[in-house]
Amino acid sequence: MRTSLRQLMICTIQKATILCCSLTNTAVPHVYENFDPEFMVIDEAARPTEPEIWTAFAHYAPVGRLLIAGTRQLGPHVHSQFTLKKGEENPNGFASQQGLSLMA
Repeated sequence: MRTSLRQLMICTIQKATILCCSLTNTAVPHVYENFDPEFMVIDEAARPTEPEIWTAFAHYAPVGRLLIAGTRQLGPHVHSQFTLKKGEENPNGFASQQGLSLMA
């Protein structure tokens, strides 16, 4: 059953001209291996961190891309293994950059 469902999904994606999905789903192999969009629209583009948006650029080669983000949209949500106390310095030298949006 699972194999049949995956084959149906692949067939549907291959015939699609437009695919609406999240950035997370653009990184799913059976999506990027079977879908070649002419144009991509990426909504909520200020929310992901730069590495999260790379899949939309690495796995697809559309003629154009439109990244949409609101001026008051929330920035990226970054999880950290460190809980810092006020005034304590983060040992990660790139910590300040992790919370930057690609749209910043």
